[in-house]
Amino acid sequence: MEVVLNYSEHDVVEAYWKKLSTLSKTIKLSLASKLTESVLEEEVKETSTQETRKAKVVRRSTYAPTDEELENIFSDSCIVSEPSNDADWQDVVKANSGKTIQPIEKWL
Repeated sequence: MEVVLNYSEHDVVEAYWKKLSTLSKTIKLSLASKLTESVLEEEVKETSTQETRKAKVVRRSTYAPTDEELENIFSDSCIVSEPSNDADWQDVVKANSGKTIQPIEKWL
């Protein structure tokens, strides 16, 4: 069944209402389910095309030193060498290589 309506935009709802009142209950239910599906599909399209924010960056330190300042601060410090013959130290290095920081923090 096709319905062609030649009304202004303002009168379209009234024209549809008049036409719907002549239809059977089964047809009205079918139309209602199709309209509901259409609205749900539009909502899915709108939500899927919206840009999602992945993360919010929070600046916690007001006066954080720059890389150059950190380099100047630690320039006089000596670097501790890794013990090469310590078996326990090698076990720690092997156990934690390639892991993220959270498992390491849990281990410590």
